[in-house]
Amino acid sequence: MNSRKIVFIVILALVIIFAIYWFYLYTLLRDVKLEELNNCEANSDCVIVAAGICGGASAINDNYVEKWQKHLVIENKKHLGIACKDTLPLSFFKAECIDGKCKAVQIES
Repeated sequence: MNSRKIVFIVILALVIIFAIYWFYLYTLLRDVKLEELNNCEANSDCVIVAAGICGGASAINDNYVEKWQKHLVIENKKHLGIACKDTLPLSFFKAECIDGKCKAVQIES
């Protein structure tokens, strides 16, 4: 087999692997409505997570943490090289359930 065919097959295999990976990540979040991420009944339902690719704090329902983290992986790859402002560390916040929605509340010192 000549070397061009081998290179073509390797590139084609890599493209297929990446396509399957992106489809997998996309399907994890497509069934989740953003308003569901924040629904709660008690403070114990909520956790602090990075709000986005530049950090910041947000609170979501504990059931969606894995999906949220995978969403951030996708967003990070879309916005590679973006410049971000400094944000407070997540440890400066606590998650609370307020009026049925998870909220990030800054801890007073």
